[in-house]
Amino acid sequence: MTDKAEKVVGVLGGMGPDATVDFMAKVIALTDASSDQDHVRLLVDQNPKVPNRQAAIHGEGPDAGPALADMARRLEQAGAEFLVMPCNTAHVFLDQVYEVISIPFVHIIEESVREIERRRPDARQVGLMATDGCVDSGIYQSAIEDSGRVPLLPEPSEAEWLMDAIHRVKAGEKGAGVAHAMHHVAESLV
Repeated sequence: MTDKAEKVVGVLGGMGPDATVDFMAKVIALTDASSDQDHVRLLVDQNPKVPNRQAAIHGEGPDAGPALADMARRLEQAGAEFLVMPCNTAHVFLDQVYEVISIPFVHIIEESVREIERRRPDARQVGLMATDGCVDSGIYQSAIEDSGRVPLLPEPSEAEWLMDAIHRVKAGEKGAGVAHAMHHVAESLV
């Protein structure tokens, strides 16, 4: 590992808990480290009590923004130098987070569109697999369209399969059935 200065990462997590653990495992796996001290410092707020983002988007539950803003504020106060949030749907509530922080936020949707540009610059259509709340918010579709591409959404029956698979993952299921359902939806988009 080089002797370069590293920034402290603040992670708004817990939505779902496995997504945060998966994110952290990927950071660890991608870090060029020969000892504990070579790894990236992560300050993590693993908060599964954030109000349901789907319900909030559909006007059927409390706003998730205040909880996210509180998490972000606390992470910054604890020493985070930038923030990440491994939950796509929660990005719908970022305006409230931006109001309370003075550090950068790595936006998963903007980064996803940049990655499409990097890996597939000639792609004109992009398949979108996301929760129904995320899709209904239009947050990904807008970013994809702003990049000059067309977002493709699963058919309603396929979207139901996807939401069922997402709910199963959030309940702790990680088996072949979930993988098959997600693969099926991805293949339908292709």
